[in-house]
Amino acid sequence: MLKENTWIELIEPLIKAATRIEAPEEASAAGVLRAHLEEFLERRRHADGREDLLRSLPVEEQELCIFRAVDLIEYLERKRFRITAHDLWAALREMGADKSSISVKGTTVRVWRVRTPDSQTEEFTSRTEDGPSF
Repeated sequence: MLKENTWIELIEPLIKAATRIEAPEEASAAGVLRAHLEEFLERRRHADGREDLLRSLPVEEQELCIFRAVDLIEYLERKRFRITAHDLWAALREMGADKSSISVKGTTVRVWRVRTPDSQTEEFTSRTEDGPSF
């Protein structure tokens, strides 16, 4: 076993020479959450109106996605993404989300609103026999 002083003499020059490499955002917990949120919000395409919030779907209104917190939490649990409620709300606020209450079918529903993420606008090209198959 190395003595502490010997260990420090060995490791110190390595630490000084080390290059710090920043991880891309999508490798961070916040980046993974953002990807899951965008995937969750894609479900809005199946919604016809505010009443679909009661069916656990996010809804799009005036360039905003509206969703119930419980539905996002259940989605994240199915994806096995673990985050405390406090950290989730802090991250959502940092992403520009805010909370509100709206009326749906005569009942008040607490919701979160966030800017609608950019979506794919072009269709996929069809695969041909000559192209790669995955």
